[in-house]
Amino acid sequence: MTLEPGTRLLLAPAADVVRLDGWFRFAGWVRSGELPETSLQGHNDQLLALWQGPEGATAELVTDGFIHWLEFRDTEKTDREAAARALPHLDAEAIAALLTSSDLRQVVAGIHAAQLLADTALAPFLAALHSHPDELVRAEASEALQAMLPDLIGQGTQFLREKARREHGANPAWDLLEPAWFRRQTLRWLLHDYPKPTPGVEATLRAALADPDWEVRAGALIGAVRYRLRSLGGLVETCPLPRVSRNGPDAPDRALLRALRQVGTALLAGRVPPVLGADASPKAQALDRLARLLTPPPLPPHDPAALLVHALTTPVQGNGAEVPLPPGITEDDEGFQLDGVRLVKVPWVNGWLGDEKHQPIRGALGGGFFLAEEPVAKHGTALTLEGTEALAWCKRHPNFRLPTVEEWELAVRGNDGRRFPWGNGFQDDSLITPGPWGTWGHGSMPEWALAEDGSPVRCGPYVSLRQTGEGKAGLRPVAKQKSEM
Repeated sequence: MTLEPGTRLLLAPAADVVRLDGWFRFAGWVRSGELPETSLQGHNDQLLALWQGPEGATAELVTDGFIHWLEFRDTEKTDREAAARALPHLDAEAIAALLTSSDLRQVVAGIHAAQLLADTALAPFLAALHSHPDELVRAEASEALQAMLPDLIGQGTQFLREKARREHGANPAWDLLEPAWFRRQTLRWLLHDYPKPTPGVEATLRAALADPDWEVRAGALIGAVRYRLRSLGGLVETCPLPRVSRNGPDAPDRALLRALRQVGTALLAGRVPPVLGADASPKAQALDRLARLLTPPPLPPHDPAALLVHALTTPVQGNGAEVPLPPGITEDDEGFQLDGVRLVKVPWVNGWLGDEKHQPIRGALGGGFFLAEEPVAKHGTALTLEGTEALAWCKRHPNFRLPTVEEWELAVRGNDGRRFPWGNGFQDDSLITPGPWGTWGHGSMPEWALAEDGSPVRCGPYVSLRQTGEGKAGLRPVAKQKSEM
C-alpha cells in the first residue's frame, strides 16, 4: 500500500488501541485525551483515539462500526510508511478475502473497506456481489462500486481491459455495471459531473452506445453530441433505437429519438444549423429546437421533447433540504419502518410534473416525506382496494395517510421527469425495477392518491395519468409528520 497525504491506513483486527498506542509512543507521538463525546459525533464515523506528532501532525483512529482505520493529517511520508510496515492492516488481498467470505458481517466489512481503499482491483469482487442473496449486501456493494467508478474510468486495469468489447474499444468498467437502471444512473452522473469529455468519459460513451438497454444508448447519444465527440459520429449514426413499444418508448418518443439521432449526426459532421428567419417553416423550427436540445447548456424541459432529453441525461438527486423523521419511525440496517410498514425517504426535490399527454408540464418543489416501499400487502400479496377502503385503511392506521396526487407523482418520478416510476418506456421487469428513491412493485396496478378536493383518484402507471376513483388500486401510504396528527 502506498500512502499519500490524507489517505487512510485500514487496520486489521489485531491492530487494537493498545497496540497502536504502543507503536505511537515508540515513534515519539503523544496520545490526546481530548475527544468529543461519542454521542456528539453523529451516526456515521466515530473518532476513537487521537495521536499528535511533531509540527502539528495528527493520526486519528476512526471506525464506521465495521472497519477501523487511521486517518493521517499533515504527516511526513516516512512516518506514514513506517506505520504501514509496523501495524497489521488490510490490503487489497485481505479485503478480497472478506468480500468472498461466507460470514455476512465480514462481507459488509469488506465492502466498507473496499470503498475506503478505492483500489480498482476490487471492482470485480464488488460486482460479483450483485447476485448476493442479502439485499443490504447488494445495495452497499453497488454504492461502493459507484464510488469507485471515476477511478475505473480514468485508469482501468489490465485485467479489466481484457474484458473490454474489442470491436469498439469500450471502457472496461462498463461491463461490470448491473442492472440496467444502475448503468443509466451511472451514465447520467458522468454527463452531470463532466462539463468537458475526458478519455475515460469518451470510452464509456463508446461502450454505452452499444449497450443492450435503449435508455443507456439514447443517453449516450445525447451526451456524445453535446460533447461534440466527432470520433463517435459513426456510432451515433448507427446507434440502434427501439422500433416497438414493448420494452421501449411509445411511438411519439420513438419518432423523437430518431429525429435526435438524425440532427446529432449532422452536428457531429460539422453541419451548423442555419439562423432561422421569421418565415421559417414548422419543420425547420422543429429541427432547430432539437439542435438546441443537443447543444449545451441544457434547456428547461417545458415541452415533451426537452422533457425526454432531460429525463435521459439527469441523475436522480434531492436538493439537500432536511426531511424530519415522523413520530414512531425506526431505522435499522434495512431502512425505515413504521407499524410494520417498510418506508423510503422521499427527499425534497425540484422536479417536473405533467407530460402534455395527460397533464400540462410544470416545475414543482415537493417531497420531504416517507412513503411505503411497496404497496400494502396481506399474506404476501398486494391489496387491491376500492377508494373508500383505502381511506378506511388510513383511519385504522392513524400514523398514515394517502399521498396527494402531486406527492405521489414526485415520489415515483424523482427530479428527472421520467415517464414511468422505473424509467421512460414500457418494461417487462418493471415490478423488479426500483423507483427513483427505492420504491418497488410499480406497474401491476394503479395506486391511490388524493385529488385537490380530497377525493381518492387512481394514479399510474404513467406518472402523470389520473384515473377516476371508480375501481380498485393499490395502497402506498405516507407516514404522517407530527404536524399532521
